[in-house]
Amino acid sequence: MENRRPLRKKLQSVLLAAAWGAVLFAAFIIALFVAGDFWPQSFAEPGFYLRMVIYGYSQLAGIGGKPGSNFWATPPGFDLYCIVLSAFLGALLFAMVAAFWQFLLKNPYEK
Repeated sequence: MENRRPLRKKLQSVLLAAAWGAVLFAAFIIALFVAGDFWPQSFAEPGFYLRMVIYGYSQLAGIGGKPGSNFWATPPGFDLYCIVLSAFLGALLFAMVAAFWQFLLKNPYEK
């Protein structure tokens, strides 16, 4: 059986990677939305495409509805939903890569 201390360190590394993934993906989406508001001629199109992809996912999840029917249907709420969803996807992606690295590729006998 594996020692508890290295297992705890590995899990902490995976959680740290997940936190960094969430922060990086959310920061990218916030920067894209802010740039689309200040420089619409350059950044409005990528922001629009991102909103359409997220809108498709929200329709599949049943979150989108008639405008004004819930908080997520309002424009600020939908932008917040985009940020939360991208942060979740970033955390999931980084955690999967970190777990693969920590538990499968990293040699436990190396110091």
